[in-house]
Amino acid sequence: MPPEKKATAHPSSQPAGNYSFYILRNQPRDILKLKKHVDDEALFGKLLEAVILRRMGVNKALFEKLPLGDSLALVKDHNASFYNILYSF
Repeated sequence: MPPEKKATAHPSSQPAGNYSFYILRNQPRDILKLKKHVDDEALFGKLLEAVILRRMGVNKALFEKLPLGDSLALVKDHNASFYNILYSF
């Protein structure tokens, strides 16, 4: 029996990658819909951090003019950081 090949997925195949790459990079205001839907500031902050640190077409500056409260200010975005969404929640 031949050994099974490990499937490798493109990073944008992850939900946060798809959302940021295909929606938020062109329509950053849509993050406000997510904020309204989540209705939990701590969880929304983690989601926002995941979207920004995944670096899939968006960055922190894209959201700076939106009314995101403290959520955006709490995201520590360093050029050398990379977010591993699998181990964050």
